[in-house]
Amino acid sequence: MVETLSERLHAAADGTPEDHFDPATVIRAGRGRVLRRRAALGGAALATLAVVGGVPLALAGGGGDGDGAPASPPPAERLTLDDASPAVEGRDYVVERTVRSADTEASGGPFVRGITPDGTTVLQRYPHGVERTQESEVGLAPPGGEVRWLAAPPGLGNYAGTAGADLVFEDGGDESDGSVAGFWLFEAQRGRWRAWTDDRGSLVMFDTSAGPVAAGSDQVLTTNGPTFQGPRTQLFRTSTAPGSALAPFATAGNVAQRGTTYAYTDTLARPNHEVTVGDLAAGRTVSFDPHTGDCRQIGVGLAADAVVVTTNCAIGDDPNAMTDIVDHIDVFDLDGRPLASLTGDQLGPVATSDRWLTVKTREEGRAGVYAYSFDDGRLLRLTDRESSYTGDAAGAGDRLVWERPVDGDHGVAFTVARMR
Repeated sequence: MVETLSERLHAAADGTPEDHFDPATVIRAGRGRVLRRRAALGGAALATLAVVGGVPLALAGGGGDGDGAPASPPPAERLTLDDASPAVEGRDYVVERTVRSADTEASGGPFVRGITPDGTTVLQRYPHGVERTQESEVGLAPPGGEVRWLAAPPGLGNYAGTAGADLVFEDGGDESDGSVAGFWLFEAQRGRWRAWTDDRGSLVMFDTSAGPVAAGSDQVLTTNGPTFQGPRTQLFRTSTAPGSALAPFATAGNVAQRGTTYAYTDTLARPNHEVTVGDLAAGRTVSFDPHTGDCRQIGVGLAADAVVVTTNCAIGDDPNAMTDIVDHIDVFDLDGRPLASLTGDQLGPVATSDRWLTVKTREEGRAGVYAYSFDDGRLLRLTDRESSYTGDAAGAGDRLVWERPVDGDHGVAFTVARMR
């Protein structure tokens, strides 16, 4: 199926997708969450939530060591940003595509949204500028090929991954709270868009504070609406097939999914003492204590053979102060054995792909984008500057996406590269 996904998408891009749904009555229209920018607000930052390759993102300030540091850090390789080596093009990566958006405040893109499992780059642009995000186009670019553009449904939000042969996009969410969104599916086999609905004809919704939507499997874990109350939320198991029922699955904090493998924490935005890893196909589960002590649980991510747990030990005890800034990134294998621990001030956002973890920082003297290899433990510094544009793009396979500022940080340039 992976081999034919790109072909079907590109073939479908030659025509206008069918749309059998009235977005005014089926999809809750809302301005798409396009640009994620940190905004200072009395020393903290305005919280905004998103989903990236398995790690829930929210924008805020914070970081550093505090009184809530982990009581018993796991015995793993200890890393800081000072351990990173400068990435060298040709040795560490090969650039496949560069996409430039001259003015992120007005131009309307294009913006890189992610990469599909077969290496297709997913882009989005707004022909009438970012002030009219109800009108957008989705671009699909195979490795080494030209971008082809699809007409998109009104109010299409961010790319959220693949589910089987379908591409999943948020509908833009409800701007009044910014945390719950419905979804559009682009059916590659039919070349059309449809709203994601359950067996009752209701929209499948997702509480983006909990975690991702899907990552390659047509069997999906979802919170299905504004069910987030306190440190846990109800997870349901469903499918992207039309009319699929929602089956209660578990209560959890953060959740991540990659293929049929999933991981979730016991709590969200509070100290967490349990991570559960399982497989939807095999039914096997493993639970372990990440030993993050009293630090606040921020996110969880899944690689092909690793689990990533991110925490903030200095944010304080206000459960409503959401952030994507962390000071501890702990890596475990799928059985819970510790592999590595990266610590530092102002780490984040963090994104997890199959083979690599990327982390951004604005810390003085260390600003930029870094990449950690799950395969061999390399820590690379990809750029020495961080763009004020904080995108939602995540990598896939051995491909990564990162941004750098251009035109005095008014614009952004995306690099799509194959890592070595």
